Amino acid sequence: MWFTASPHPCVSTFKPIILPLSGKGNLSFSDLDFALKHSIIRRSLSKKIVDNYEFFIETIKPLRDKLESEFNRIMYENIENKTEDDLILNCKECLELEEEYEKKVIKMLNHFEFKDNRLKR
Repeated sequence: MWFTASPHPCVSTFKPIILPLSGKGNLSFSDLDFALKHSIIRRSLSKKIVDNYEFFIETIKPLRDKLESEFNRIMYENIENKTEDDLILNCKECLELEEEYEKKVIKMLNHFEFKDNRLKR
């Protein structure tokens, strides 16, 4: 399954999550505190991006699209030979990459001054 954990999917990152049939695995989203924090951060970031959509299109979207392509490669490369454990590890890897991406985006946005919900140089 692919999801964003954000109310604005058009500017958010679609990432994979596996719900193991075996019930095993240490999925981050089974931790309520982690899931809530993850959602709050994505909601806040996506709102800032939506409020500055031109900046998203020009600067952030190419990075986001490249990241989603990497997620696809990680998840689907050699998928016919992957075990459930492999898929769980792949999902964790994608989540870590998303966190790195979001740190970059936040840093980019912080180089601007926010006034009236619009980015100003």
